Amino acid sequence: MTLPAGFHWVKPRPSAAGRGEAIAFEGICVVRLWHRPGPGGWMAQLDCHRPGGGPERLRPCTGHVQGRCGAEAWVWRHHQRLVTEVQQARRLRDSLRLPGQVRAVNAPVAVVRR
Repeated sequence: MTLPAGFHWVKPRPSAAGRGEAIAFEGICVVRLWHRPGPGGWMAQLDCHRPGGGPERLRPCTGHVQGRCGAEAWVWRHHQRLVTEVQQARRLRDSLRLPGQVRAVNAPVAVVRR
């Protein structure tokens, strides 16, 4: 399955959560997929661009491929809302930028895989 225009699979910054990947729009991750050691296996965190995550936004995945397919399907179902929210968040961050500041405050860093 392909992603809507502007959405890309990216490799997020390394974290203690183990290996993983994410889908981002305009450099902001909207869903993360990661593998945690132990019986939990693969997990998806939805709406990770919103502040204050919670367990209601975590979904277990039966495997890596199924997690990727599910994440892509979720992005397709919610892509209009995601685009609007990410653009609003970017405008807010840009309005909080101090004079001479190069990057927006707390802007996420992601590397686009091609």
